[in-house]
Amino acid sequence: MTMNQNDTVKRRIGRLTRQPGWVFDELSFVRREAQSLAEQAYEAWIAHPTRESYAVFRAAQDRADAAQDALASLFDGAAEAA
Repeated sequence: MTMNQNDTVKRRIGRLTRQPGWVFDELSFVRREAQSLAEQAYEAWIAHPTRESYAVFRAAQDRADAAQDALASLFDGAAEAA
C-alpha cells in the first residue's frame, strides 16, 4: 500500500468515525488480521532472509500500523467531540 493509498484509507475511515459503534468492531478485526499477516510475513522473513521477504514483511507491517492508526483515530475523534 502506498502513502497515497494509506491517506485515502485514513480519509475514508475518518468519515466512518461518525457512524455507530460497529465501526470499532470492524476496525479492530481489520487491525488483528493485518497484524496477524505481518507476524506471518516476519516469520517467513526470519526463515528465509531475502530482500524480497523483508519487503513483504515491511509492507505487511505498514498495513498493520495503518490499521492501528485508524483504530486509534476513533478515540482521538471521540475525545475531540467530548
